Amino acid sequence: MAISVVADLNLFNAILIIGVALPTMYMGAKIKLRPLKILYFLLPTFLLLHGFSHLFSFLENLSGNGLFGFMGDTYLRPFSYILLFVFAIYFARRGG
Repeated sequence: MAISVVADLNLFNAILIIGVALPTMYMGAKIKLRPLKILYFLLPTFLLLHGFSHLFSFLENLSGNGLFGFMGDTYLRPFSYILLFVFAIYFARRGG
């Protein structure tokens, strides 16, 4: 069974986004300033959730199970966008 290009791109996006989130979390753990620590918590949390939503889309295309797509589209992706919005608001008020 051939995997579609969309599934390949979702897997690539998931690996890339989660791969970027992990060093960001590590750097955030080393920071002592509270406003920066909060920013370095919000950004990788958004990245992880968004990366997992891409991973769930890949798993839906791979397995044909609609539950993965439902979880990713209904819970992970909207919650990740909410975290991105909270990050932007917090950065506008405290970060810059």
